[in-house]
Amino acid sequence: MDGNLPDTRGDGRALERVLINLLINARDAMPQGGAVMLATGHPENRPDWLHLTVADTGQGIAPGALSKVFDLLHTTKASGSGLGLWLSRRLVQEHNGRIEVQSELCSGTTFRILVPMMNPSEA
Repeated sequence: MDGNLPDTRGDGRALERVLINLLINARDAMPQGGAVMLATGHPENRPDWLHLTVADTGQGIAPGALSKVFDLLHTTKASGSGLGLWLSRRLVQEHNGRIEVQSELCSGTTFRILVPMMNPSEA
């Protein structure tokens, strides 16, 4: 994690909620154990943005379900509500950002949150 990243404007509690949801989903995707990796930095193609990546070594998301992960009420969990990723995407969008997902069955899933940096004049 890069401790020298500039600030971004936003609601810290809302973004914390997104991060917690992604970490819970990562944990749930690894019932037999595994690893969760967090990374921060500047996306290569958008130096004026920041990213936070949450990657796990879990079971992955089936290709047919990948396009639906952010849909309201869509869940693959027996006890899931289908609200977590939908709300996470909405909260990130409210910060003028976006959230992306990549996944491969049996190889894990990576979520990347992208938000614009705060201009120095806004600090």
